[in-house]
Amino acid sequence: MRAKEATINILQALHGSTFGNAESEGPFVKDSDRQPHYMTFFLAGIRGRELTDSRSYHFNYNKKSSEKFWDLFENSLSSEAKLHNLLFSVPDKILNNADFDKSLGALIERSLRWLADAINEQNNETKIVKLAVAIESLINFKSDSKRSDIDSDRFKDTFIRRTIAINTCQDNVESKAIELYNARSSIAHGSPLKKGISFDAVLFTATTVILAIQLFSTFKSKGIDEIGFDKALPQYIEEFGQLSIQKP
Repeated sequence: MRAKEATINILQALHGSTFGNAESEGPFVKDSDRQPHYMTFFLAGIRGRELTDSRSYHFNYNKKSSEKFWDLFENSLSSEAKLHNLLFSVPDKILNNADFDKSLGALIERSLRWLADAINEQNNETKIVKLAVAIESLINFKSDSKRSDIDSDRFKDTFIRRTIAINTCQDNVESKAIELYNARSSIAHGSPLKKGISFDAVLFTATTVILAIQLFSTFKSKGIDEIGFDKALPQYIEEFGQLSIQKP
């Protein structure tokens, strides 16, 4: 069941990194939706005349979105084979790696769970918090925590700096990371969100998570199978960010 959940969450991440929040229903039918569709049926007509039937259907998925996603997914099987093999290795490792819960893969599994949960979330404020946590779960580590720094802006700075280091594919990453963190912080501290996020936060977060997984796969010799990464991985992320800045 855990591997199945991870597989669905990976598909949700791919969907989010392709369509963002534009196709919020996604191409997936939840386990809780046991019926393939709901039908409304009734007969109506003028008294004394023949009755006609009226039917309406409600499906638990967006048919057009589903067709669009699976067509793109199938067409990208060759060009994105390396990425797909990496992502779908996570469920396989859940089943076959005895040390999975100690490994970097478990970190990725949790982040994908937060991301998928955010994509499925209907409440906008809760969605924003979950999206931010999906990124935070990949870039915040125990080695970052110091009691003397609890009340400082260090956590915000870390979130922004490491998000910039990871997401080298999108524009205005710094301003987006700042806006997402500030919104999440405001909501978490009990303040209502006065205005919506100015960019597609689902697209931004899903892209960042997938890029993080790709980066982590190059960490040391075992990639996402590495354990004992708490001190070395933060440094690895930030060094990668510095290298990206130095590239012409």
